[in-house]
Amino acid sequence: MRDGRSPTASTYGGVDVVTPGGNSFAAYSPTSYWGDPSLFAFNLIQGGNGFYGRHGATSAAAPILVGAIALLLQMNPHLTATQARQYLHQSAVADKFTGTTPNLNWGTGKLNVLGAADLVAQAYHTNPVVSPTVLNFPSQPVATTSAQMTVTLSNTGAGATDPLGITTITTTGDFKLKTQACGTSLAAGASCTIQVVFKPTATGTRSGTLTIKDFNVNGPQTVSLSGTGS
Repeated sequence: MRDGRSPTASTYGGVDVVTPGGNSFAAYSPTSYWGDPSLFAFNLIQGGNGFYGRHGATSAAAPILVGAIALLLQMNPHLTATQARQYLHQSAVADKFTGTTPNLNWGTGKLNVLGAADLVAQAYHTNPVVSPTVLNFPSQPVATTSAQMTVTLSNTGAGATDPLGITTITTTGDFKLKTQACGTSLAAGASCTIQVVFKPTATGTRSGTLTIKDFNVNGPQTVSLSGTGS
């Protein structure tokens, strides 16, 4: 802080962590005061119909930090304020601009959302494993859909004592999800199945990836997909 307080382990001089606050862009409500084009046309994104605009200072910085904490709470709804602050402090980045942290101007450093999320993930005892890690589909006529092939995601083993949070399961290329029974959380000791089909858009070798994003520091889990269009 500018009032001369010295940084300590608990207050860092009044600054906890620093987030971007200059020339940022965000969603606006077109019916809000700031979204009124008759008042703030200079601040609105051209062609954005009043839905997007520029903002700065704490109006920009504070929502970024709030959003980061919301993501951490999505991973662990039982986080306390003290725990969330600890993760943000521990993961904050120091560089040539901040100098040695903590200090009066930068607190513990720059916000590192991924680093904080990794710390939350490390507190969970999960063991995600996919099997198999490669799916090779047989030759399939172009524009037709193959029979399904199955991947199993498990959260088992001695180290798996907590549920595994799952955010997304996606495929790329000419491969599509048919069904998945994993939901948003896989209990410790449990397994679920993911079924993939192949619909080639051209002849020849086709490739893609099945990606499972979860709350584990070793994620995402991936499966290589391949097939031949005929």
